[in-house]
Amino acid sequence: MTFARDQGEFFDLILELADFTATSITIHQARSGVPVADTLADLDGMQKEFVNA
Repeated sequence: MTFARDQGEFFDLILELADFTATSITIHQARSGVPVADTLADLDGMQKEFVNA
């Protein structure tokens, strides 16, 4: 299976995406003043809308 061969790289990608997301949210807060909790709540809502679409 392709996933079994690339499992380590897949998990590395997930960690890189999580780090990028955290950095982006922090920069967004610094530039706009929007609290991190508000941004996370907005993202949670968007994710739920996407899954239910």
